[in-house]
Amino acid sequence: MKVGVALPHYGRDVSLARVTEIAVECERLGFDSVWISDHLVFDLAKYGGTPEPIGSLEALSTLSVLAEATHRVRLGTLVLCNEFRHPALVAKQAAVIDRASGGRLELGIGAGWYEPEFAMFGFALPRPAVRLARLEEAIQVIRGLLSGRPFTFEGRHYRVTDAVALPAPEGPVPIWVGGKGDRTIGIAARLADGWNGAWFQEVDAYMERASKLGDADVLRSVAQYARGSAQEMTDRLAPFAELGVDHAIVSFSSVPFGLDDPDDIARFAQDVLPHVRG
Repeated sequence: MKVGVALPHYGRDVSLARVTEIAVECERLGFDSVWISDHLVFDLAKYGGTPEPIGSLEALSTLSVLAEATHRVRLGTLVLCNEFRHPALVAKQAAVIDRASGGRLELGIGAGWYEPEFAMFGFALPRPAVRLARLEEAIQVIRGLLSGRPFTFEGRHYRVTDAVALPAPEGPVPIWVGGKGDRTIGIAARLADGWNGAWFQEVDAYMERASKLGDADVLRSVAQYARGSAQEMTDRLAPFAELGVDHAIVSFSSVPFGLDDPDDIARFAQDVLPHVRG
């Protein structure tokens, strides 16, 4: 099983330089990937923290910086909010990041859910069924445009006609869908290369959701909080590996994309990473 790091890109004084430094260190320590989520503003009330809004680095521009600063580690979004960008723009941005990184982009996308940021910045928040329909169409548009060939799509929500998005990416860009609902998982099974189940701590709950993929040939990933000793973390991740989960993405905090102690990353790389891969 591959292991990635959820980079700490939230906070009132979050620093792009610091996030870049951590990504470079993750690469040096042997992690397989680093990941950025996508909120215009966020709060941690859902995770036991304060409801006070905190800042966030924008996902795709941050990855463009990391593409130049790193050389091996894969660069992922966990996950982009489809409602913030037209899929044609996402395809163009993704191609640039993929080329800049030498073909290392993992493009995760979801329907969006955090209502306060929609209200704060004036984005319409359609009902869930509409957001999921838009997500389904957007994935088809993004994949078609990333091919580098003329592409036409006539949907209810998006339309492109003989559109050519050049330059094309370095190679095929894996598209991941994030979300836990039946319809979201169905979209992943039909249209995506992978499905991400974010912040499942119990393997049984993950299995129940992953079963909705049926026999679809898609990669599976799980996001996890790094809690407890090295042995406890190894024991927690091992069942996911046995299930065939391709990728575990770890947050070194009790909240998503946090970092309580920078030394935890090196300790994990030394004491957990070899056993999980084994």
